[in-house]
Amino acid sequence: MGAQMAGVMADERRWYVVEAREGKDFDVCLRLSAAGFDVWRPVDRVRLTERRTVAGVERIIRREVRRPRFGRYLFLRMEASFGRVFAISTAPGVVGFLCYAGGETPAPMPEGLVEFYRNHAPERAEERVEIRAGATVRVVMGPFAGACATVESIDRRGMLIIGVALLGRMTPVPMEAGYVELLEQGPRPPTKQADKDRTSRRSSAHAH
Repeated sequence: MGAQMAGVMADERRWYVVEAREGKDFDVCLRLSAAGFDVWRPVDRVRLTERRTVAGVERIIRREVRRPRFGRYLFLRMEASFGRVFAISTAPGVVGFLCYAGGETPAPMPEGLVEFYRNHAPERAEERVEIRAGATVRVVMGPFAGACATVESIDRRGMLIIGVALLGRMTPVPMEAGYVELLEQGPRPPTKQADKDRTSRRSSAHAH
């Protein structure tokens, strides 16, 4: 890792993305903030309506919950020294940094991206369009408006990681689905039945 990191250490503070383990983003944010880092973890207030039966009587319960806007991803502004990157990557609750494709070099976010996210939140569509990993999308807002990108991954909340070509390097960027439009859907994940059929065919082949 040291050799790969040698060429990327910036002398200026840049925004990077740290991925926390599921459900640990708040704890990681607290630790990094306590250590003096500039951390951005925006939280949305979401109103939920639930129907519950209490003592045989159906009631409608409305409540407000706080959800991290970018799920388990945190934006961290810092100078990326090797020691600092290593310490953060190995901290409790941390998966690691979002890195350039095919390497272990933390990818700095483009200038203006975090500022744009701070000032613009995408509209929440009532019916969310399904987007799968491998899909091709076009960015419709922000610094990348008009750019086409491939969806590298998507979590259960619908948070996308898209691959954007910057200065000749493929850079992973967290992006909410409301910032993109779907151009070509990604491959459908195999169903349980398909998995069973493949297993059955392999078993039959071994038997012969």
